[in-house]
Amino acid sequence: MGLEPQTIEMPGVVLTAPFQKEKPINNLVYASGRSFSTDEAYRYAGTLGDAARMVRSYPGIMPERDDRNDIVIRGNSPMGLLWRIDGIEIPNPNHYGGIGLTGSTVTLLNINMLKNSDFLTGAFPAEYGNALSGVFDLKTKKANSDHHEFRLQTGWNGFEFGVEGPFSKRRSIGTYMACYRYSFLDFIDKIGINFGILPKYQDFTTKFDFNVSENFTVSTLALWGTSFIEIDDHDRDTEEIKTLYGKHIKTGSDMLLGAVNLKYKINIYNDLFFSFSALNNKINTEIDTFNLATDLTARIWEEQSLENKYSFFGEYRNNAIKNNYFNFGFRWDIYDINYSQEGINWDAEYATIINSDALMNFFRFYVQDEYRFTNRFKITFGIHTQQLFYNNSFAVEPRGALQYKFSDRQWISLAYGKHHQMQARTIYFIETHISDGVLLTNKNLDFSGADHFVMSYDLITSKNSRLKSEVYYQYLQDIPVEDDINSVYSMLNSGANFYIETKDNLVNKGKGKNYGVELTLEKFLADNYYFTLNGTLYNSQYTGGDGVWRNTAFNTSYIFNGIFGYEWWATKNKAFGVDLKMTRSGGKPYIPVKEEASIDSAEVVYDYDKAYSVRYDDYFRTDLKLYYKMNFRKFYIEFAIDFQNLTNNKNIFAQEFVPETAEYSTYYHMAFFPMYTFKCLF
Repeated sequence: MGLEPQTIEMPGVVLTAPFQKEKPINNLVYASGRSFSTDEAYRYAGTLGDAARMVRSYPGIMPERDDRNDIVIRGNSPMGLLWRIDGIEIPNPNHYGGIGLTGSTVTLLNINMLKNSDFLTGAFPAEYGNALSGVFDLKTKKANSDHHEFRLQTGWNGFEFGVEGPFSKRRSIGTYMACYRYSFLDFIDKIGINFGILPKYQDFTTKFDFNVSENFTVSTLALWGTSFIEIDDHDRDTEEIKTLYGKHIKTGSDMLLGAVNLKYKINIYNDLFFSFSALNNKINTEIDTFNLATDLTARIWEEQSLENKYSFFGEYRNNAIKNNYFNFGFRWDIYDINYSQEGINWDAEYATIINSDALMNFFRFYVQDEYRFTNRFKITFGIHTQQLFYNNSFAVEPRGALQYKFSDRQWISLAYGKHHQMQARTIYFIETHISDGVLLTNKNLDFSGADHFVMSYDLITSKNSRLKSEVYYQYLQDIPVEDDINSVYSMLNSGANFYIETKDNLVNKGKGKNYGVELTLEKFLADNYYFTLNGTLYNSQYTGGDGVWRNTAFNTSYIFNGIFGYEWWATKNKAFGVDLKMTRSGGKPYIPVKEEASIDSAEVVYDYDKAYSVRYDDYFRTDLKLYYKMNFRKFYIEFAIDFQNLTNNKNIFAQEFVPETAEYSTYYHMAFFPMYTFKCLF
């Protein structure tokens, strides 16, 4: 009896690769790196949908100020951070972002357009360059290729409308995404509700992915943002101001980025990537000071700066040889700059600080290789080189790491990296005025450098949890300082006050060192709950022109974080959730004041001999988030309220001594403030 064929209709099978949170997405990162999901940026309390605020939950990361998203990594200046999105380097992806800084109050990046990405805190592979402290390696997602989706959202980051979908449901041409956002406080001001200080900003992000052929894809990315804010002490309660003078600040920025990325798959083993991007960044700032009694006004700072950056990137990847992975690439950046800054200079006179037009060419090349000796032992090695043609600064940077697995659940990693970074570009153009003209005494500043050493141990304690510890040491050299044996200034402290000090006659003679230990116990989201406990003990020191080792402005000595979240599904479509975060750290070091000398001279006199040897009180903050969501086949709705600084702890950010009253004006981090988010997807 023969067999007869029979047709049976069965349900489809979908194969997906699991997201391994215990490992970075970049396989060449063996230590000091972790992946994160965009869900975490929304889920964690206190993040406000900002990836930069989210990573403050990780060990070794400290916020410089609550109302900004600057990131202090292992005691380094926030200016040492590199931002990348789809391989494109963005100097400062924030509204109100100053040239040379890496943070601000409101992010310009829309988290809804990102996918799982990496955050690196040291000894990173050879493909990353021009950074001393860490790397944010962000990736954008591909839009829904099956149907169109729409998103309405409102909250701290503004009113937002997004759309995505396929160009054609019949043909696999490609997909599109677009999102527009408008300042929340600016909007409610326009309808008659006044909140005093009014941050105004808008941004628009769009991405297109095209399937040219089976092996060739093209994607385009565009970001646009504009912002403005005015802060006037005329509007403050006079009882809050302990000085005779007030300030009137008007500042804003504009950014426009356009990029094209090409990927060609030569075969299953070889890939080519090419990218071209153009970025335009404008900064406009005016600062006036005035006498509260007479209203006599004087200009103390003005900036009108423009920077155009054109970037070319190419990379080749090969995985054809058994147990071996090889890639190399290059980056070429052209900076077309027009910087203009005027203000009170080091001679207490109002003068031109910077007034330059120039072209700066910056070229980098890297090569890296990974070899897997066995399933348990692998090693990677790479070389990164970079040259700034403006002053012919040149650096060769070896990078390497090895990893040994005792089992599939336990491994140890060792990593080393030599890293260099150009100075904040405005630094090169600070003018020194002499009798017969102007000198650019900072023009020939070399790169700042750092050697990173890391030892990492990972233990997967269960299917959804892990224990991780790292010990690290960083030695920094060639740091710009003043050529003065009495000076305590160092570029390593830049970013502590959200502006770059305009110092001339700098030399690469400063040093620094950061070392510490980090421990993390983490349970990933499963069975409706998650938690993270991590702690960092560290030391961060530097030398200025005087050669004396001191605490950096970022040396808080310790950081502890506790995070917990639970989600309860009332029905299969409706859920309630709670997320809690607690942070405690040492107080911020500062330069004390000689009070009697300040009163006698009627101006603030600092005790530089004791620079950064004293600290403010310890920092403590608790954030609580409550949310409710409904998930149906055609739409999704979520409402959340985030209680920032739940206990209203008064964490000191800075103090200023007022000689006229012999009192201190104290400035605090963010007080208790509830913030809501409403999201609708359909």
